Order: sequence, then C-alpha cells, then structure tokens
Amino acid sequence: MPAMRKFIFVISLLFISLQLFFSARIISSVQSFPDRTSHLTVAGHFWEHLTFSADDLWNFGAERGHSYNVFSPLPYVSYLPGQFFADFSSRQGEKIARHVSAVLLVILNCLAVYLLGLSLIKQADCLKFSRRSLALLFAVTLTSFPQIGVLNSFINADNYTITVCFFITAFSLYMLRGPAADGKIAVIVGLLGALLLHAKANAYPFIIFLLGVFFWSVLKSEQSKLNKITLTGLALSIIVLIVMPFHYVLWHHLGQDSQLPGEVHLAFMENTFRGRGEFTSDAQMPFYYEDQKEKRSLALRFDTAWNRVKRAARYTGNTFLGDIFKVVHVSVSSVYILVFLLALSLVGVMITFINRRVKAIFATDLIFLTSWFLVLFLATAIPLMLMPIAIQGRLLLTILPLLGAVAIVGMSAFISALKINVEKAYVLSCISWLFVFWLIRFELLWAL
Repeated sequence: MPAMRKFIFVISLLFISLQLFFSARIISSVQSFPDRTSHLTVAGHFWEHLTFSADDLWNFGAERGHSYNVFSPLPYVSYLPGQFFADFSSRQGEKIARHVSAVLLVILNCLAVYLLGLSLIKQADCLKFSRRSLALLFAVTLTSFPQIGVLNSFINADNYTITVCFFITAFSLYMLRGPAADGKIAVIVGLLGALLLHAKANAYPFIIFLLGVFFWSVLKSEQSKLNKITLTGLALSIIVLIVMPFHYVLWHHLGQDSQLPGEVHLAFMENTFRGRGEFTSDAQMPFYYEDQKEKRSLALRFDTAWNRVKRAARYTGNTFLGDIFKVVHVSVSSVYILVFLLALSLVGVMITFINRRVKAIFATDLIFLTSWFLVLFLATAIPLMLMPIAIQGRLLLTILPLLGAVAIVGMSAFISALKINVEKAYVLSCISWLFVFWLIRFELLWAL
C-alpha cells in the first residue's frame, strides 16, 4: 500500500475514533434532551415487545400529551443492542444504550457515505491515491457534520431517518451511474423505500428521489416492456408488503383510517391537554387549525406566512450552524469560516459550467446532486413552514447527505479549476471541510 494510501487510512480511522469520542463526551455530559421520557418509553417497549406501545402508556405522567405510539418504532432499532447490555446495569442503563447506539450509527453512517463516495468519485490520473481511499476520506468528512454527531448521542428517531437518507442517496447515485435495473436493484429499492416510510415524515420526499431514479434506470434498460413492468411491480410490492401491515394495524387500532399519523399526533396532543385524557376517533383537530380558518384577511395571511418563512430561516440557520437542541452556540469565527467554504463551493459549482476541463469531470455529479438537493429542500422546507407549530430546524437535516456532497464536490471543482490534480483536489476539499466541522465540534465539547 503506497504511503499516501496508508496516510488516508490512518487519518480516517483517527476521525472515526474522534466521532465516537465526541458522542461519548456528549452522552456523559448531557442527560436531558427533547422528549426524553417519551423516546425512552418507545425504545423500552420496543425492546420488550417488538411492537408499538399501547395507548395507556401515553395518558399519564411525563408522556401525557405525546403520542409516539402512532409512529413506527423501527427508528429505535439501533437501541436494541444497547438495551441488551443496559439490562445488566440499572443505574447506567440509558447511557449504555446510548453509547452502543452511537457506535452503530457512526458505523452505519460511514458505510452509507463510503458507498456514496464509491459511486461519486471517479478514478483519476494520479496513482498516489485510489478510489477506495478517497471514498473512505469522503465518508469520514461527510459524517463529521456536527449535527450528526449530536443527534447520534441522543435517543430519537432523527438519526435513523438521516441514516436511511444517506443510504438512499448512495444507492440512487449508483443506479444513475451503474448498470440498468435488474431484480437485485428492484429488491434493494423496495427495502430502502420501506425503511424510509418507517422513518419520520419529513424524509418522505426522498421516496420521490429513490423511485424517480429507479424508474429512469428501468426505462433506460433494454429489457422488454413486460420485464420493466415486473421490476417496477416488484419494488412497489416490497414497499407495500413491509409498510402496510404496520400502518393498517396502527390506523385500525386508533380508528383513524382517514388521517395520517402526524395528524393523529397533533389531535391527540391537543385533546389531551384539553383534559380528555385519551384520543377518541371523533376528536376535533387542534384549535390553531380552527383559528387559521377564521383568518380571512389577505394581509394577515401574508404577514403570517412571511413570519413563518423568517422563523423557518432562523431555526434552519441555527440548526446548521451548530445550535442543536440549544446545547451551545458556536463562535462567530467558525460561522465565518463555514460560510466562506460554502461560498467557495458555490463558486466551484458555477465554474463547472464555464471551465471545460472541470465540466468534463464534475458536471454530471453536480447537476444531479444540486438539482435533487434543491427539489428535496423545497419539498421538505415548505411543509415545515406551513406547520402551525414551532418549526424544528433538525427536521431539515435529512438533506445533509446531498448538501454535504454538493459542498465537497463543489469545493473539489473549485480547487481543480486552479489546475490541481483531481484526486488532490478531493483530498484538499475533504481536509478543508474536516477542519471547519471539527472546529465546531471541539467548540461544542469545550462548552460542555
């Protein structure tokens, strides 16, 4: 193995170890996180019964007013191995479960982005590096987002959602560049689609991403029409067979066949705090929906919509700049460095369409990644802006795979435009982003 490959391998292992240290430090220092008892209730019940929790667990105590039982418990699967070890320690059980889960999530995230890197990074002309080495460095860089490190340290459904989005992004790019669709690809698409529909609803736009690329892959194949229909039916059937039993049992159990789980959650919450104590099928939707219907003034509607946009921008900015769960604020210097690198990446995207040499290398990747990033960002952000409750910026973190890929590839295009070897450009881009990500991470650790 050449010296440079060994160097990249050692650096990658170092930063993976640092990711585990980062999560361990947060787990040992931060005990409280949003809806902690509710997440623990779902994870504990899922460990004991492998099903969603019953209604009676959500009528009293700290869980009153929450309805996590109307969502799939599958996002808590990463905590099951941790619960096994936690059973041997009653005092430190929760911390043990969080530690084990953080290790699994770091490994899964790196694996997903490594596969994305293999599909994204082409074999270039410099023999000092290899495609696998660059893909490994790419994975370590993209998973070093501070937001991912924080989310992996708590019990929640967001980390599962982001991990599934990582895998979908990686496999979608593989389908774009790889061979035409066949039976194996259809099965994988079906499994990924099913896993996605068990995630949080803010990730559902990724089903358009996944199926859109899959349908394109089916259409470009030279198979007969019957085979194309068979492949499409196979993927959709797997999604339906895995997803529908849970949702049918859940909706039938709640008597809410005409409402989505998110709507049931809001209705349950509102009716519980009105003192009814349990969810009933004839319950009205929360009062803020009724208030919105009474607002007839166009000016007031515009003002409300504009305030939501500003609030969404504020929450989104805070989230992407490290103010996650209000743990700590990052310094102004880190923000400036982050914005500066984002600006260089944007310049790199624009250079791609001007410089012929850079265009030949990066144009296909950047067009694909940037277009889907914009589509999924709007598809995720617009529903959040229309929500009548407080906007949570972490719900936009599902677009991190595409945002990070655009940032790294855009920076690589900018560096390559300076007549630097493509592989060296990738390495310098990854090192630049690693620097700013870990600058923010160490500021978070310093403030704990």
